Parts: sequence; C-alpha cells; structure tokens
Amino acid sequence: MFPVRTGFVARLVTWAAGAVAITLSTMVAAHHGSARVPPGLSTGGVSVPRDSLSVSVEHFKGESQNRNRTITTARGELTLRDGLLGFSLSVPYEYLHQRDRADAGRYGRPRFGARLRLWPFPDEESPFFAVFDADVGFASGADRRRFVDENFYDSRAGLTLGFATEHWLTQFRAGGIFPISRLPERPEQHGSSIPPMPFEAHVHDVTGESHELKKVTEFQVMVGYRPLDSLLIYASGLYRTPHGGVLYERSDADRVPKIFRELETGLAWLVLDDLLVSVSYRYPLTRGIERNDGQKMIDLVFKGIPPEGHEFRLYHEAYAIGVSYFF
Repeated sequence: MFPVRTGFVARLVTWAAGAVAITLSTMVAAHHGSARVPPGLSTGGVSVPRDSLSVSVEHFKGESQNRNRTITTARGELTLRDGLLGFSLSVPYEYLHQRDRADAGRYGRPRFGARLRLWPFPDEESPFFAVFDADVGFASGADRRRFVDENFYDSRAGLTLGFATEHWLTQFRAGGIFPISRLPERPEQHGSSIPPMPFEAHVHDVTGESHELKKVTEFQVMVGYRPLDSLLIYASGLYRTPHGGVLYERSDADRVPKIFRELETGLAWLVLDDLLVSVSYRYPLTRGIERNDGQKMIDLVFKGIPPEGHEFRLYHEAYAIGVSYFF
C-alpha cells in the first residue's frame, strides 16, 4: 500500500483529457477461418491489441438518488511486435443528470493498461485465441469540483479465451479488480474556496470511515454471430462479486446482495476497413426493490434508512455507442 499523490494525478488527468483516445474495447471476429483476428467490438470485452483511437458514450438510466449518468470515455492504444503487445490510456468524463438538483460533471479516474496476446502468434493461424490484460486506475485526488470522489488506486487483470470461425465467435473472460492503495481516513480539502458540487450534500465522503475497498471477481461469457464479414451481432452475460465493485459502502452490508449479474446485447459494424461503429444495451438482473410509504416509514424508524434511501440497484438499464478508428 502507498499514499496517494493528488497533485501528480491532477496534472496527469488534465494532460490526458486533452488527448484523443478510445473506449469500448475491440472484440474479436474472424475472417473465413483465419486465426488472424480482425476487429469487432464490445463494451466490456477484450481482444487482441491493435493501434486504435476511439470514443464511446454510455448512458446509465435510473441510478439511485433520482439521477442518470452519462460517461464519455476517450481511449488510445499503441502496439509493439506486430500486435503482440499493446499499451493503452483511457480518460472518462462523467455527467450527472439529477432530479431536483443542479446537474454536474466531473472527470473520472484515468487508467493505463496493457494487453498481451498469448495465442496465436503473429505468424501463426488458429481458430483459438488467448489474451491477458491488466491496467492501473489512478487516484482522483482531493479536488471534487473537477474529479470523482475515488481517491484510491486499483488494478484490473484478466484472461480471455476464445474460439472464432467464419460466422461464430465465442469468448470467456475471468478477471478481477485489486485495490493497491488505501482510502483517505478523513475528508480532504477541496483545494479551493469554491463550494462542493450541488449533489455532494446528498452523498457521503468516500473515506476509510464510511467505505472500504474490496477485491472483485468477474466472469463474462460472450457469443457473437457474423451474418456479414463487416457485421457482428453479440450477446453476453456478466457475473461479479461483490455487487457494487471495488468500492464498498460499509452501511450497505446488510441490504446489498453479494452478486451482480447483467445481460448485454449489441452489434458492431465495420463501416470501412479502419472505422468501426457499435451500439449496445445492458440490463442488470439485480433490480432492487420498490417500497411503498408504509415500508419507507418502517425502514426509517427501525433501520435508519431515509425515505429516498439508498437502493442496491446500480441502474435500471444502460445504452452505449462507440466509434473506433484503426491505424
């Protein structure tokens, strides 16, 4: 574990946000039985490394506290050794659409990652493929006027195994998220006399007193069909524990499920040889609960849950669109 250097992170995010880069990792599709895997697309998948620039927009509808969230992410990847190894940098920007409160936008945590193609090698052909991926998420710093309140470092890693034919693609990914720093023990200064964003009075400061960091285990299965060489239609399922991911609120221990499950469907269209457009839809299977006025009163008196109380449903549904350019 090591302390968070907020000044360095703020400079890094400011620089990276000005760069053009990607999101929506490229998923794998195959050309007529060849093992040289050309680009496809998925919001959560992993593929062979490829020189690329992309931008995606994800809209999460129906989050807790009566808000919707839109995340625009820029990401870029450069490869070495004929695409055997790739390095990437991604920077998100979050915008909250809030009922009865002013909207607000903040930069998310930048992530620096790498992908290693384990099989096939550049000069070999095989219907099977294997890719190892890992990245580091940088701390946001203490300036909550401009950055999300996630002042910690973590790392994601996973192994993807897949099989591609002329028309069909299947892949399985097993991975996890691992905290590599601690949360601050108490709220930090905002670094400015400007007051916090309007929504901050409705959420807790993310500190070691109210939250903790958890190791996360994830499994994802995807099946895709290619009716045309340039078109991939896919469906996938995600299993994750704990439910909310790496950041865990201590007060949720008794009312948040341990497992998160989600279904996703989408398509990716290779408009040109070097331009890919994708759309997707995600539906969480863990839906939360609806409470009437009587249940809200009981929860307030006996459990201390406020009327608008925290729901364990992360969001109602999500939509995404992405554009990737390969060079």
